[in-house]
Amino acid sequence: MKVPKKGRLQFFKDLYEEAKALQESAFEELVERYKPMMDSLIRKFSFDVRDAFSEVCMTFYRAVSSYDIDRDDVTFGLYAKICIERCLIDLQKKEGREITNMVDDGVDIDEIAVSGGVQAILEHREQTAYFLSVAKEALSEFEY
Repeated sequence: MKVPKKGRLQFFKDLYEEAKALQESAFEELVERYKPMMDSLIRKFSFDVRDAFSEVCMTFYRAVSSYDIDRDDVTFGLYAKICIERCLIDLQKKEGREITNMVDDGVDIDEIAVSGGVQAILEHREQTAYFLSVAKEALSEFEY
């Protein structure tokens, strides 16, 4: 679904609220929007996407159910990513696999909910990526 540039945040909030209210089509839309992130994390942990996707979707559903959309200290995307990473760590532990496939970006995920500095950096990264994607859409290749 193409979202108009104006009102993206409100569109996401509406979609999120509908998914939280158990509207299946809204949840499917959220899954579709976050599927690249989910697939990427599954591959980082060396799982087959087909094998781990249902477990990740359940975790994503729990993230949708438990996240407070009015929070301004952690974005939903970051919150969902942390939940999924923890789920995949648990899956690795269940299988008795050593946890060596994580990308170490220097961020302790246990500190994200507490430390404003780390959160600000991660939110800044997300915002920068978003602004670059918007700029790429709006500008010519030379201008970009």
